[in-house]
Amino acid sequence: MEKEKHSIQVRCMAFPSLDEDDKWCAVALEMDIWGFGNTMEEAIKDLDELVEIQIEFAIGKNKPSLLDHPADKKWFDLWDLLEKIKKKEENLSSVALRDPSFPHPKKATCYYRKAA
Repeated sequence: MEKEKHSIQVRCMAFPSLDEDDKWCAVALEMDIWGFGNTMEEAIKDLDELVEIQIEFAIGKNKPSLLDHPADKKWFDLWDLLEKIKKKEENLSSVALRDPSFPHPKKATCYYRKAA
């Protein structure tokens, strides 16, 4: 019998580390899983691998609830800000980030990741 395939879409962001110079972070918002690397590409690759491992684990345990562990609200707020900037609804020069723990939006990127 063929295994039923499922697909989920996860919002992800990558940005320079706030703690370490020349390091990058990537986060899957709906899962609160973090990847790290020396470059943005390495951080995204690390995150992709960790997301796949978590999905395989949840499927293996037959517990989809293991995939529902959202990141802190501030990261969703940053996502919304980046989306507004991309859609030109918000001008970067007018963005006043009140939380110093946020990366600067100009150096951050957001994307959707489809996982099967």
